[in-house]
Amino acid sequence: MIIRKIGIDGFGKFHRTAFEFQPGINLIYGENEAGKTTCEQFLIGMLYDVEKLRGKGAKNDVYNRYYPEYGGKYGGMMEFSIGGVDYRVQRQFRREQKDVHLYELKTGREIPIEKELCNTCSFMPKEQFMETLCMNPGQIRTGNYLREELNRYSHRISASGTAQFDAGEAIRSLLTQKRRNQKRQAKEQLLSLKTELGDFDNLDEKKQILVAEEQRLELQIQRLKEQEKEGQEQLFHREKELEEERKKKILEEYEQEKQAELKREQDKIKLEQWLTDDKIDHRDEKTKQEEEDVLVEEEDISEGIGLPLIALACLLAGFAGLWQHWMVPAIIMIVVGVILLLFGLFTRNREKNLSDVGSMVQLEGESKQQQDGIKRETHNPYQTLKPEFLEIEERIKKELASFDGQDESSEKVKKEMELIRAKIVDCERELFDNQMKQKYLLEKENNKKHLKNRYQELREEIQKTEESNRATELAVSVLQELSASIYSEFGTSFNQEVSDIMEAITDHRYERVLIDEQMGIQVEQNGKFLGIDHVSLGTTEQIYFAIRMAAGKLFEKGEPLPILIDDVFGSFDEQRLGRTLSFLSECGHPQVFLFTCNSRIRDILINQRTDFSYLEL
Repeated sequence: MIIRKIGIDGFGKFHRTAFEFQPGINLIYGENEAGKTTCEQFLIGMLYDVEKLRGKGAKNDVYNRYYPEYGGKYGGMMEFSIGGVDYRVQRQFRREQKDVHLYELKTGREIPIEKELCNTCSFMPKEQFMETLCMNPGQIRTGNYLREELNRYSHRISASGTAQFDAGEAIRSLLTQKRRNQKRQAKEQLLSLKTELGDFDNLDEKKQILVAEEQRLELQIQRLKEQEKEGQEQLFHREKELEEERKKKILEEYEQEKQAELKREQDKIKLEQWLTDDKIDHRDEKTKQEEEDVLVEEEDISEGIGLPLIALACLLAGFAGLWQHWMVPAIIMIVVGVILLLFGLFTRNREKNLSDVGSMVQLEGESKQQQDGIKRETHNPYQTLKPEFLEIEERIKKELASFDGQDESSEKVKKEMELIRAKIVDCERELFDNQMKQKYLLEKENNKKHLKNRYQELREEIQKTEESNRATELAVSVLQELSASIYSEFGTSFNQEVSDIMEAITDHRYERVLIDEQMGIQVEQNGKFLGIDHVSLGTTEQIYFAIRMAAGKLFEKGEPLPILIDDVFGSFDEQRLGRTLSFLSECGHPQVFLFTCNSRIRDILINQRTDFSYLEL
């Protein structure tokens, strides 16, 4: 695969940015935080997508770390060539809008993607790529995945001469099948069915016992209900008798109280009549005296009418004296006339008030006399007693309403009825349980044939499972016996590949590297083998670089992917760095990306006269 061009819509710090690349070595130079790692992660994302993690790890995963800082769609496009055919892949990484499309550039035809782009374009899975051809600072050491992949690969090669057969995977598959068989074993079900089938032996006897018990309970419930009905009738008659006795007693008290109240009211009426007659006689004498006083006042009033006339004459004489210029006599006459006029008016008003008072007294007397007459005519002692009667009747109603017929005999009957009701409830509950048991036995009887068939099927299934497990154990045992010698056959060729790379990098200082099936690493120096812990950090990273390159060559599936190296040469000295760059340029890999902030790499490539493409961020 040759990556020709990328276009970034939005990814990390890049927004609407495009870069072009060439076959061979592509040197991407930039200072810290210039975007080298961002560009590398975009290339990985276009090949394998950007997955968002879940849980606590989601805060610092690649998806959130490279979310667009300056807007734009989270994604972009990449143009690449495979076997001389140019393609374009377009992706969106947003979790809610994930989308990927693959087009052939020459025809514009969209190519359907089978699950992932690596399946469609036939290159290695992401896990293999990240453990081999993708190298990042601090992550050049290989992990358990590479060790397992090498073991699987060695098993395939040794067992069949091809990488298509995986003996280790076959062992795991057989063990998984055995666990599934164990989970599907139905011994407990078989035991349960056997117990249920044993219950069918006395099923008819249990059914007869339940039917007899049902009949007994029904008869008992019937007798208890009859007793309850008799008790209710007895209680009803007793309450009726008590109610009649109580009513009779209350009515007798009511009649006695009514007669006493009537007698008191009659005495009260006689007393009021006597008082009324005495008041009438006294009122007649007072009325005669008032009439005489009114006649005398009328004579006084007639006498008082002359005063205004005298006052008028004095006023006229005074005004006439003024006309004749008799000033003093005229003034005296006017003053006297005014005084007489005022006195006359005062006297007249007083007489009028006395007349009004007399009229009101007379009217009041007549009105009271009429009211007394009406009272005497309409007075009814029973009407006066009506509020008392109503109060007594209300009390009687309350007493009758609160009557509950409580006496010793009634209480005894009630307690007996409560016991009867409790027994009825218990019997009905037992009857319901009995009916449920009969229903269950009927269902068991109907399922008897089905249970027998199921019992036989389970026995056959258990027998087949046991036979399958024995065959699985035998196959696993054979494969495990062979696996000890498998790795030694493959390890020789893989160790030789790693040793050749180390020899080229270190200028024959380390010519032999031994790697066991647990990824234990030893290197030969001066005829002695040293563990990887006894060599320098730079040598350790060079060994892992060689392992990754050798494993990447082994795992190539179809089209080889570009090598992505992001500043992993920090521990390499000048000579070994130059030899490593020479190895990368001469290894025959179609495309290599070197992301670095070290300017000496460019100088070394120039001094070695190595063809490379240069891009500065």
